Amino acid sequence: MARPTRRRKTQRRPARRFGSWLGSASRAGRKGSVTERKSVRPAEAAALLGVCRDTVYVLMRSGRLRSTKVGRARLIPLAALDDLLSATEEFAA
Repeated sequence: MARPTRRRKTQRRPARRFGSWLGSASRAGRKGSVTERKSVRPAEAAALLGVCRDTVYVLMRSGRLRSTKVGRARLIPLAALDDLLSATEEFAA
């Protein structure tokens, strides 16, 4: 009786690491430095806020977190993150 063949597990890509909260600050010292980023993607915003990515999408849907759509990408201005945090600080105080 023939043995069933085993399926190979697909290799998973390593998780992305966000070096600094601005994203490009770690590259700023290199030759041909990158300008400071003004917006981040939802996964980066989640890492900065310390919440999961789904929570960021819920905040965007509810209107508490501003975002802009550029092509297929959703971008969140860093100023919007500051506004969200200052609004929650005012609410907590």
